[in-house]
Amino acid sequence: MLNIPKYYEDPTTLHVGCEEPHAYFIPYLNEENALTKSREESKYFQLLNGEWDFRFYNTIIDVEDGFYAADYEINGNYDKIKVPMNWQMALDKGYDAPNYTNSDYPYPCDPPYVPDDNPCGIYIRDFDIDENDLSRDLFLNFEGVDSCFYLWINGKFVGYSQVSHMTSEFNINDFVQAGSNRLAMLVLKWCDGSYLEDQDMWRMSGIFRDVYILKRSRRGRIRDFYVTTELKKKYTKCIMSVDLDLVGDREVSYRLVSPHGESIDSGESVNGKIKIKFDNPILWSDEDPLLYDLILDVSDEVVLVKVGIKDLVISKSVLYLNGQKIKIKGVNRHDSHPLYGHATPIEHVLEDLYIFKRHNVNAVRTSHYPNDPRFLEMCDQLGFMVIDESDLEAHGFSTSIDGFFFERWSLLANDPAWKEAYIDRARKLFERDKNHVSVIFWSLGNESGCGDNHQAMYDFIKSRNKNVIVHYENANYRYSELAGKFLGNCSDVESWMYPSIEKCKEILSSKKRKNKPLYLCEYCHAMGNGPGDLGDYWELIDSDDKFCGGCIWEYTDHSVAIPDGNGKYKYTYGGDFGDMPNAGNFCVDGLVYPDRTPHTGFEEAKYVYQPFFAEYAGNGNVSIKNRNFFKGLDDVGINWEIKSNGKLIASGEVSGLMLMPREKKDFSIFDPSAYSFTGETYLTLHFVNRTDKLWAKAGYEIGLKQFRLESIPTGKAALATTAMTVNDGERYVEIGVGSVKYVFDKAYGKLNKISCDDTELISKPVEINLYRAYIDNDSQYYREKWYKVGMEKLGQKCRSLNVTKSDDKVEITVDLAIGVYTFEPIFEGKVTYTFLPDSSVLVNVNGKKAERMDILPRIGLQLIMPEGFENYEYFGYGPKESYIDKKRYTYVDDFTTTVTENFEHYVRPQENSSHYGCKWAKVTNESGIGFICRAEDFDSFSSNAQHFTPQMIREAKHDYELEPMKETVLSIDYKMTGTGSGACGPDIDPKYSVNDKTFNFTFKILPTNTNGIDPFTV
Repeated sequence: MLNIPKYYEDPTTLHVGCEEPHAYFIPYLNEENALTKSREESKYFQLLNGEWDFRFYNTIIDVEDGFYAADYEINGNYDKIKVPMNWQMALDKGYDAPNYTNSDYPYPCDPPYVPDDNPCGIYIRDFDIDENDLSRDLFLNFEGVDSCFYLWINGKFVGYSQVSHMTSEFNINDFVQAGSNRLAMLVLKWCDGSYLEDQDMWRMSGIFRDVYILKRSRRGRIRDFYVTTELKKKYTKCIMSVDLDLVGDREVSYRLVSPHGESIDSGESVNGKIKIKFDNPILWSDEDPLLYDLILDVSDEVVLVKVGIKDLVISKSVLYLNGQKIKIKGVNRHDSHPLYGHATPIEHVLEDLYIFKRHNVNAVRTSHYPNDPRFLEMCDQLGFMVIDESDLEAHGFSTSIDGFFFERWSLLANDPAWKEAYIDRARKLFERDKNHVSVIFWSLGNESGCGDNHQAMYDFIKSRNKNVIVHYENANYRYSELAGKFLGNCSDVESWMYPSIEKCKEILSSKKRKNKPLYLCEYCHAMGNGPGDLGDYWELIDSDDKFCGGCIWEYTDHSVAIPDGNGKYKYTYGGDFGDMPNAGNFCVDGLVYPDRTPHTGFEEAKYVYQPFFAEYAGNGNVSIKNRNFFKGLDDVGINWEIKSNGKLIASGEVSGLMLMPREKKDFSIFDPSAYSFTGETYLTLHFVNRTDKLWAKAGYEIGLKQFRLESIPTGKAALATTAMTVNDGERYVEIGVGSVKYVFDKAYGKLNKISCDDTELISKPVEINLYRAYIDNDSQYYREKWYKVGMEKLGQKCRSLNVTKSDDKVEITVDLAIGVYTFEPIFEGKVTYTFLPDSSVLVNVNGKKAERMDILPRIGLQLIMPEGFENYEYFGYGPKESYIDKKRYTYVDDFTTTVTENFEHYVRPQENSSHYGCKWAKVTNESGIGFICRAEDFDSFSSNAQHFTPQMIREAKHDYELEPMKETVLSIDYKMTGTGSGACGPDIDPKYSVNDKTFNFTFKILPTNTNGIDPFTV
């Protein structure tokens, strides 16, 4: 049995043998090497990543002593493991199970103690030290180890550390020798620090970030430095100060170079300080991220510092950057990789930021811990504002058997024994990241209650720089009311999660806000098919200077990928590994899939965040306003087109908008006198980059706007009519109109068969459809209510039926009720089927929903067509899915696709791929035979065609479980409730829900050979 001190259950022992925190930087041999910006190019950097020897134990109790000895023989009990990677991601090895939990601790809540059966892993790595390097100070760095670790080198104990997402650094001079050396580590799954790392994520363990040695000069070197800037006289003068913490008696030579390559100043530090004064500084912003090069040279080490200059202040509830009232168009981002877990290769991180750029995101919250230190270097250079968050969350204290208590949530936050643990996390965050211009808010963590220890974190950060802005959501006035005392002294912003738009208005007008800007650290929950309310939030955000914006929750679907045997992956979520406790699929709640393919919700965000406003000003002119605060739109062009009924009428381009920041002006797009528009006519503007960017090629679309133009309505064509034949039998009514035949079942009150040219068009009776597969963002309240009333198992009762016949029509009226066993009907009314000589049928639904039903998922018709009906065409919002509250990224046009392709493969299957605002929809076989459907007495409808019923989608737990049916399920909906963001946000806005008390609508369905028929004239 291993005999070690139980540091892992002692909140007063956080680090043993560790160096004090300092700014992240890499020393290089010379300036040329430093300018490569690749730390692997430094001769003073030795990376230890790769294959390590590894042994897993289910409990620390079983670990045998002596594994750390220099001559320990590694036997067959050891495997090879990739470093960095969480050990749970070695799925074929059985090293513990991946476990996803949101807020529940996966062990008894008994701080500082953790279970006796505490899983752990031994890591062993042999490495070489060159004899010449023994003349330097050697520092071993671990950038991320979850949750804590003990370290030995050559059999000697070096130290202990915790705080999973921060760097732990050890001076190893006294432990290494020339030639081969052995590093041994014991990494524990849980420690007392785990109570402060209860983030909503997969709980994974081991070394998940880089491990390396830095070889530092003993003759003189920089241990730490802090660069600050002060702007004066309306930003015309700058004072740049550098406070240096030096080892040795040497001063530092410096040189400052402007973003344009001009030498600003050079010299030598005095008593470890540098002060540079210069005129006309070039300011940094997310839109124009210009950086100075500060080269620091001491002994044989060169350090390159990318310095940004900004002025960030809060004044009268408004957040100003460089004097401008800015807006945060942000996203929350976790480290997550489907194959490596929390280990995210740096190129993967960079691609994440490129994806943000492609979607007009300008801010990132590092939820809920600091990222790889190079992440901020990228944000500085690419232009992102960062809410840099401490590695701190104690969400599991928020609930108990007896419910929610804010006092309990704040238990550790008010415990003096944990004070240093809190301050330590703030210190490690600030000291590492203090030189990065991209950081706009320093966040004290997430969902940890609020107490004296948070105030101590705040006070520490302010002691280092009183001018920085500190953020903490649990300090807003709502929590002050719950706590019975004012908590807001530890946050400079009024931060909230998921308030409704009406609540936001209330907060903005409240004196309780204490003149702080309103910021939504989480809003518009993006889980699955959503969010659906993003545009409405931004109408309010843009209208009020006190509302500085927010960060969408969240960026990616967190998933562990399992190979499917065919070169692809199956994506999993909580519970798929038998893990308990788990929060199910709440981890697949992102704007992108695990492989970083954007969800349609991210496309919606892209167009809500687009850097311009556009309005049709009439007479062929479009009024465009630049939403940017610092950058013009001269690099943005417009490709425009005018279409009538989906047919191109005119097109053109505007090569460059030449709009200064916040400027608005009119652009002449077309001459209306040159055209006479007939039918559904739209002007569509595609805003594109004119030049290549790091993240996108020239021509990439950054935004979209569409306007409906005045036009002459399309006239209805007189369809060919044929004499009708009617056979009104005892049970069935058979109706013939030329090549079209209908069979109506009087016993059930349903249209049972439809055929055209001897081709059967439906394989099941036409149904009134009220049900859809639940969307993740359907609020729990509605999902439970729909489930309780049996929405998935509804049946129709034919109460009575009447058939009337005349020369020009046959009318069948059904008095019906729709419901399920035990409960009274959900819907009652009459459905009238009117069969016409042009072979069409009008289906009128006139009824009311039960009063107890606040809203319905949908109301419309469902037609299930036999195999072979694969072609799907519609005129409406496309080409991707669109809903009443999620359609800004789509546009109206004539779209053609296949039924197979018309499906969005969410990790957890749900309602998807409906198309809002359709004037008509068409589903046909290869011969062109099928249905044309259109709204008869209302403007437009939603349509969908898939190889799945809503029940099939609902019953599947994973996308990979879905087996498409050969039939086609055609849905035409009078109304469909929107997507909202109710999984972790407010209920859907009533204006987007099917909350009518009564319904009266008519669809026209034309079974025909559609070749040569214009659906607009039907």
